[in-house]
Amino acid sequence: MDVDRYTLNGNYEQVMLSGRELAYSQLPQEAKTWVNQRLTYTHGYGLVMSPVNQVTSDGLPQLYIKDIPPVSAVDLQVRQPAIYYGEKTDNYIFTGTKTQEFDYPLGEGNAFTTYNGKGGIPIPTLRHRLAYAYDLGSLQILISNYFTQESRIHYYLEKSLAAIFGGVQEQKSVANAVTGEVSNLAKSALTTYQKAQESLRQGNWAEYGRYQQELEGILQKLNQGSKP
Repeated sequence: MDVDRYTLNGNYEQVMLSGRELAYSQLPQEAKTWVNQRLTYTHGYGLVMSPVNQVTSDGLPQLYIKDIPPVSAVDLQVRQPAIYYGEKTDNYIFTGTKTQEFDYPLGEGNAFTTYNGKGGIPIPTLRHRLAYAYDLGSLQILISNYFTQESRIHYYLEKSLAAIFGGVQEQKSVANAVTGEVSNLAKSALTTYQKAQESLRQGNWAEYGRYQQELEGILQKLNQGSKP
C-alpha cells in the first residue's frame, strides 16, 4: 500500500494505491511447474485506488479505481495494467516465448497476453541462454523449446547477472564474461546440448536422457566454478 497525490477531476487529492501483484506462492501445488512459474504467470494486473478521507455508507473504502480489468471512476485511466516489476518481485521470468502469458480471469476462462514492452534483457541465441542457465543453475533455460529470438529475461535486480559478473550489464558482455575454464565448460555444454537436440529429433530417448544428465553435471561444475 502506497500513499500519493494526484489531480483527479480537477482536485489535488491524497490517495492510497495498491497494485495487484502476482502471488505465485498461492497457486495450487500441481500448478507450480517450471513453465507456469517462468513463462505463463509472468506478471500481476491492475490496482485499486481510494481517497484517504472518504468511505462508503457501509464504512468501506471509496474506490476510485477497482476491478479486473481496472475500472476508473475519475479522470485517471490505467492504460497499461500489467505489473512485471513490483515491490514484491523476487524472481525471474521470461517473455517473448512460445507460451502465452496469463493476464487475468475472464468469465469461465482466462485472458492471455504477450509482452510487447522494451524491458528485460534480450536472449536471442543459445549462448545467451547458456549464460543464464549457468548463472541461475537452471538446465531448463538451456534445453527448453519454448524460447524464440524475441525472448527476454526479466529478473529481480539484486540477483541480476550484473551483480554476479561484477557490473556487466550488456547482454553481449554477459555472454563474453564466461571465460577461461568456464569457457571450456560452456563450449562443452553447447556441444552436449546440440547432441541432445539431435537425439530428440531422432526419437532416441535413452541417448537424450544421457545427454541431459551430462548437461546437469556441466551446469553444476559451472556453478561451482563461479563460487569464490
